[in-house]
Amino acid sequence: MSTSSPKNDIDSVDTKSLLLQSALDLFDTEGYPRTSVEDIVARANVTKGAFYHHFGSKEEVLEIIHNDYVDSQIALCDKVLKGGGDPRDQLRMLAKLTISNLDVYRAHVAIYMQDRRFLTGDRKRNVAKKRGEIDHLFGEIIERGVKDGTFRSDFSPKLITFGIIGMYAWVINWWKPNGPLTLEQIADQYVDAILDGILNKNV
Repeated sequence: MSTSSPKNDIDSVDTKSLLLQSALDLFDTEGYPRTSVEDIVARANVTKGAFYHHFGSKEEVLEIIHNDYVDSQIALCDKVLKGGGDPRDQLRMLAKLTISNLDVYRAHVAIYMQDRRFLTGDRKRNVAKKRGEIDHLFGEIIERGVKDGTFRSDFSPKLITFGIIGMYAWVINWWKPNGPLTLEQIADQYVDAILDGILNKNV
């Protein structure tokens, strides 16, 4: 543990990044409710004043951590949709990008799943709205596939969308970086299983 004095450069961008990383690590390992502002500043080796210079509360930090991941996922969905292609190819590409993204945002997703209930008021609504946007973008691919005959019409696009997103998110609970399968291999197997079930075999 460092014995140096806490940093006082409260205006530093690096200080804000240090605090966010400290909170990310602690929320991931200790949980949001068991982590105090004092814990966050101690790990970042900055003053409590520096924390409140950059953030209004611990809950604001939780919202930022959620938004970091959600915004990255929305950007991936937009990239796939704007890239064109048929629904089957888009679904495969989105699976690869979404699951591979867990390598970078593993802690963010884990924190969202275990601690999102601690968001309140506008923060809770704003994060939920963004999550709804992801659902919509995924669902857009499924609905287009149903309309053009690529996917079966006897399934609910909304139900399939929720199932796919839930399956992808659950990877974070068991995937290990040193495991037998890479995230890309997991994505391929998942999307193969999904497509085998929803493809219109009569086309």
